[in-house]
Amino acid sequence: GECMRYVTGYDGVPMTVERSASISTSVVVGTVVEVGPARWRTVGEEPPAERWEMTGDNVMRLLRIKVDQELAGAALDGTVVTWIPGGTIGCHVFQFGAYPVELKTGERFTFFLDTRRAPLEGIADVARVVEMWPVEGDDATSPTEGKVALSEVSARAEPEVVEAP
Repeated sequence: GECMRYVTGYDGVPMTVERSASISTSVVVGTVVEVGPARWRTVGEEPPAERWEMTGDNVMRLLRIKVDQELAGAALDGTVVTWIPGGTIGCHVFQFGAYPVELKTGERFTFFLDTRRAPLEGIADVARVVEMWPVEGDDATSPTEGKVALSEVSARAEPEVVEAP
């Protein structure tokens, strides 16, 4: 049918550095080196049967990022494969929250990553991007807090370590 833009928003707790870090396993500054095509994040990677399921959360893209700087959490270095919701399939655009629909190689972000949730069954070692804040110079831009120095992100972002009982 006709090309559509599907925008999925959500209401939730404002994502401060501390809140984003609390649901992440690592916080890094990284450069996007590859953006994969958008694909369905559904059983069989097929389009949903119901129109109400045509959301940005049911679409995903894999990103390959080069870790430029570790800020907090579990150590990650080299190149990491991550995933974000949303993207363009055919002529249909699926946007989810503040995740960018258009991404270019060479762009830098502060990535809050969670390695505990795979995007699809059978895909392992891919970190979910909890938040991604554009980086310019020594600052990240948070949708909630505005410009935040990377040194401040590092100081405030240490994810909580949960001790085993």
